Amino acid sequence: MRPHISGRGSFDVILRNIAETLESSQLRITLRISVDAENSEGVVELLHLLHEKGLARSRRLFAYFAPIEAITSGCAEYEAFSLSKIKYAQKEVELIRLAISFGLRMHNFFQEDGGVCQAVRPDDLIVTPTGELHKCWDTVSYGQFAVANIADPDANDRLREGLWATWKPTNNPVCKILPLCGGGCAFKSLHPDETTGEAGSLPCISLKFNLAERLFEAAVAAGVVDRGEWDPEASPTLSNGVLKTGERHSFDSMQAVAAHYAMEKSATAVMPDA
Repeated sequence: MRPHISGRGSFDVILRNIAETLESSQLRITLRISVDAENSEGVVELLHLLHEKGLARSRRLFAYFAPIEAITSGCAEYEAFSLSKIKYAQKEVELIRLAISFGLRMHNFFQEDGGVCQAVRPDDLIVTPTGELHKCWDTVSYGQFAVANIADPDANDRLREGLWATWKPTNNPVCKILPLCGGGCAFKSLHPDETTGEAGSLPCISLKFNLAERLFEAAVAAGVVDRGEWDPEASPTLSNGVLKTGERHSFDSMQAVAAHYAMEKSATAVMPDA
């Protein structure tokens, strides 16, 4: 999935670079392994390969899985290849269990920064080759979403007063697992009209759909519980079609959130000087 411009694959080179780096340095490497409806079996093969090459048990190699989503409207044709939220969450747990069985150290969501996206961190920016400043990597191909340009004399003011600065995860009434999720994807909350399909428009991360399973796997890896303590009826996050983590987002809920931000921005714009 990372071909050179010539079309030649890069997998072998990447794998070799990982192996050589682990052997010759003290660097910590974290693999983001992207998953969709077409490559999930290939991900299983990748985990087996990391195991066979002795890389999985390196104390400095970590991994986490992430869904490939057709987030922006420009990616609508990819929607058919994206797994639904629930299907991805189920597949993610299967992959985590396999990775742990090989000794691969998983990125521990429960000990990290809560998943707060760079788009809403005040000092994080993406600079394009043309000098456009973006907050979100999903917008870099769309000039209308640029928040400023490095040549703008008022770039700092525009960044502080822009739409991204108004985003607050607590404004979303459907969130039920805060602060673990960090509020999910801010782009989806601020621009629901620009997203496509379930995977694209719903900001909830997979943790909402497999929280119990992920907690259990973390406990197993820590040696706190054993697998026999899992109750297949009472333990799952999703039981009889009902999520223990609360209701799911809908298009209407996302429109309501977006309207909230639009009203807040409008009110700020017309507020008279003190």
